[in-house]
Amino acid sequence: MKTILFFSCEKNPQFKNNFSLSEDFRLKIFSIKDLEITSLFKLFMDEKKTSDYVYFASDDINYLTIIFRLYNQIFENFIFIPNNIDLSVNHEFDIFIKTNISDTEKITKSIYYFDKKPTTTVNIDFKQIKNLNEINKNEKNIEKIQKVFHFEDKFLITEFINFDYKIIKLDDSSDDKNITLNSIFSNLDNHLFKHAKYILESIDNPNNNLTLSLSKIRNILNRLNEIEQKKFIIHFKFLINNITNDIIKNYLNSFLVNLDFFSSDMFNSLINDITNDQSLTPNTKYFLFWQYLRLDFIKPLENKINQEYLWDLYKNIYNNYKNFFSNFKFICKEERNENLIFLFTGQFLGELHAPTKLLLERAYHLKKNFNKEILIINTSELLTKKAEIPFYENSFANKIDSYSNINQISYRDIEIPFYQSNTDMPDENEILNILSIVQEYKPYFILNIGSGNLTADLCSNLVTTVSFPTTSDFAISKAQIHIHRSELTDKDFNLLKKTNIDPTSIIISHPRGEIISKVSYTRKDFDLPEDKFLLSVVGNRLTQEITEEFISMLNETLEYNTYVVFIGTFDNYEKYCKKFPNLRTNSTLLEYQEHLYDVMKLFDLSVNPGRVGGAHGSWYSMMSSIPIVTLNFGDVHILSKGKFSTINLDDMKQSIIKYTLDKSFYQEQSKLSLEIFLENTSVQNEINDLLLNIYNNLFFR
Repeated sequence: MKTILFFSCEKNPQFKNNFSLSEDFRLKIFSIKDLEITSLFKLFMDEKKTSDYVYFASDDINYLTIIFRLYNQIFENFIFIPNNIDLSVNHEFDIFIKTNISDTEKITKSIYYFDKKPTTTVNIDFKQIKNLNEINKNEKNIEKIQKVFHFEDKFLITEFINFDYKIIKLDDSSDDKNITLNSIFSNLDNHLFKHAKYILESIDNPNNNLTLSLSKIRNILNRLNEIEQKKFIIHFKFLINNITNDIIKNYLNSFLVNLDFFSSDMFNSLINDITNDQSLTPNTKYFLFWQYLRLDFIKPLENKINQEYLWDLYKNIYNNYKNFFSNFKFICKEERNENLIFLFTGQFLGELHAPTKLLLERAYHLKKNFNKEILIINTSELLTKKAEIPFYENSFANKIDSYSNINQISYRDIEIPFYQSNTDMPDENEILNILSIVQEYKPYFILNIGSGNLTADLCSNLVTTVSFPTTSDFAISKAQIHIHRSELTDKDFNLLKKTNIDPTSIIISHPRGEIISKVSYTRKDFDLPEDKFLLSVVGNRLTQEITEEFISMLNETLEYNTYVVFIGTFDNYEKYCKKFPNLRTNSTLLEYQEHLYDVMKLFDLSVNPGRVGGAHGSWYSMMSSIPIVTLNFGDVHILSKGKFSTINLDDMKQSIIKYTLDKSFYQEQSKLSLEIFLENTSVQNEINDLLLNIYNNLFFR
């Protein structure tokens, strides 16, 4: 479908032309006076929801010229359809019909016309056509930039694309002056304008509450549509870029990224800026790396950071630290202790913590069943506070300080040697200490559990290091060998290429688990209805992972006798109950459950929201022959081998309904659920295969 937005200078415009529109063209007619030029972006975005191509047409060449230059990157093409009426253009835009197009504008498109070539003083490329089908759909494809037009000491932003802006000077106005809200002409919401102004004034005024004002802006933005939200973000980021105080600048950037509608391209731009910022210390960059990695983990799929940007930031940090420890030499595997393995982690919280449980299970089997000497080292680097700077709604890792005073951990029936750093990491002296331990004891290899462990990666310069992820994503690591949970896709190969990782260094291995039942529960223990089809939604980050669209989907299943039980941290539960009254009477929020496996036996179906982690709840369901339903990405999708995956939320809703109505289907899926679990129960078998794959890998040296 193609849409033509035809703007006429007539008060009640008519489309007067002697050519006919084909069936795949849709025409919408407007008076030029009906729409402000700076509001045209919203109209375009609305049309793109239902149209493949959106063309801009006008019967006034001056108006067309202005739009051609301001919105050249978003409209597919531009068409001139003559009329005998002349329009006087608003003075503030006169400059666009009086100045030539410069190379900096990167305009490669043409204006199409039918009969008489338009007359204009601007150096526009005009092309004559006889019908609309002659319009070239293969215009030269160039990278889009965020244009900021500068003239008469003011700045104009029209196409809202990204943060990587380019200032295009149209006159001799000085750009040395500080950029303020008043120097940008825009139609921002008045309340947003007021609070944005207050924030900028607060930078040098300690009496103003900056965080409170940001919270007010957030509330206003949540009431606006997506277009207005994006307009504010790009305008505000343009202002932030001109703030000289780096601490304040990073804090305001962190506010923007915490907004729900913050897009992936904006994320990528910010990460790139941090990577290339020479004023930030490696420690501060490492602090920011963890904050952004956490945000990326909890963001919806469409807003995720492209992984290569986080990799680039981490490599920048790693290379700065590597220079401090260049005296250490690599130890050949022939000189290392074949029976000794070090297991590294950035956080250790006990067996109720899923990543810690994963670590302990592997340490246990390596020691118990494979007779390996084991040392667990907790570097305490995850979400570090070291060199922190103000960050909006920051997050820090929990740490059990008492673990720093012990030298072994009891797990099941064995004792495992253990060491925990007792200082704020990363600390050069402590890193040196751990490097010295590795150098002295010469482990055969290091198994690093999780992402971004700087100390473990520095140890890879002494012995072979294997990266073991705790989610379905690649762990960000400088290890020689990388474990991945599923067969490599085209997207995976693309990431490996961008991060300079050899595909032959990848080992495919999905972690398995063993659980022992400890408690026997009934529905009455939790005041759950006996006559309802119980849906479980489990997670420690439900506040971030559950969207309104997901809740709306669940709400639509309630008429089929479903009852939803949320287990975990879900701060938005009351908010959604107010919005969906039926949900309040047909759902329950349970707090953290120590014996989650035993609780999961009470449900009929496990429902997984769109997220990367969160596989434990579904895993426990499968152990009890309870089916699951998930979207077709993330840990649960991989864990269940795609057998329970749906393509979108509507498909998920239909699947849930089918489970409630079709008993034979339910029984088949229950059987399949248990079968998949039984295929993946033996941690011992997993480790046996893993060791063989590590020893035979070309990068094990």
